[in-house]
Amino acid sequence: MAKDQTKTKMRYYPALLGRHDMTAVMPALVRDVAFFNGIGGVVVGIWIYDKFRDFMAKTMAHNGREITNRKKFIDNDKSILIDPMTYILGSQYKNFIRKRAKIRAELPSNVLQYLLNLEEIHKNKTGGYEKGVFIENVIEWSKSSELTKAMIKLQKEGGATLLFSPYFTNFRSNFNAMLEANLEFAQQGINNVKRIENAKLGIVICIDKTILKDDDYEDRLRNLFTAYKEKLTNVDRFFLKIDGIDLNDKNEEYEKIRKMVEIANKVLEQSVFFLGIHEFGLILSLDGLEDFSSPMYSNLRIIRNKKGNRKASSVGRYVRPKDMERLKKDDIRYLPCSCIYCSAYSNVSQIPPREWNILRKEHWIWWLNDEIKQVTEADDSGLAQSLKDRFSRTTHRDWVGFI
Repeated sequence: MAKDQTKTKMRYYPALLGRHDMTAVMPALVRDVAFFNGIGGVVVGIWIYDKFRDFMAKTMAHNGREITNRKKFIDNDKSILIDPMTYILGSQYKNFIRKRAKIRAELPSNVLQYLLNLEEIHKNKTGGYEKGVFIENVIEWSKSSELTKAMIKLQKEGGATLLFSPYFTNFRSNFNAMLEANLEFAQQGINNVKRIENAKLGIVICIDKTILKDDDYEDRLRNLFTAYKEKLTNVDRFFLKIDGIDLNDKNEEYEKIRKMVEIANKVLEQSVFFLGIHEFGLILSLDGLEDFSSPMYSNLRIIRNKKGNRKASSVGRYVRPKDMERLKKDDIRYLPCSCIYCSAYSNVSQIPPREWNILRKEHWIWWLNDEIKQVTEADDSGLAQSLKDRFSRTTHRDWVGFI
């Protein structure tokens, strides 16, 4: 049973990871006062940093005067975070080398060559991504600060208010070697940020989800966080991420994720920021979590018919506020929500696929803001009971047992 905490200051950060997030959802965030006031900022995937930079440089009318979108964020104490996402350099190399000329130009030659080799392997179907080979390369990259300089440069250019060092997954295999490499990248980030006026640094501690399956996972996590705490100084904020977590899998190690946050806050002596968690972040408020980012679920997938013509597939799901059920578009006739975005439509079948992708994300942010508001306004002594009551009426009722 969790102890009730003091009233939370929880804030949600939408994760903008695709082109449609940038071109449609981001303008809605800035334009809509309810959206803007509800978020703590945004987390942007590095491969759309240039589009994000251009949008933030645009001027808009605000209180009778023209200011840039970035100034509006800063004036209202909203964070701008550009996630380097280096931990997926091996598994999602295409995001870094295809149609990303600026990023390619900044990558160190040995990193770029590794990615080009992966593309060649993929093209010729002669093999695939091998974790062992990737780990060896990460260790090699950590011996130079070139990757760190490149990632920080791109984040600065994108207008980030806090900068990240490159980071990679602390795998179960080669755990100590990966930890040493990550600590080296983190120290390089500290050294680089010292030379940037008024810059702040964030360190991401990323673990492979299989670590949570170990019997001694608590000791391993405690030792991991202790290493970051003892070997690094001048870190403005620590961030947590779990590689491989499936937010749609009800059998994930959610109870152990709670324990992970509890241990991290205690060892690191600060409220950590959780990157990439969904509404389970509401429950983590009981363990002192204040900030978390969440993806707005899958983007549209472009499929090809037998003639090779491109067609948008409406695979993106819609969250039903009443019970948090994820609904397919084909299973909905009328939208079960009266927010200003959903109420503009009367018949779901009439919504074009691309418009649906935008709508469900606008709805998602509105809904999660509303859920967070209920958490932050709960009485200090009744937060746990409030969360129990809420989740008992949802598809996540299994979570009630460990609140």
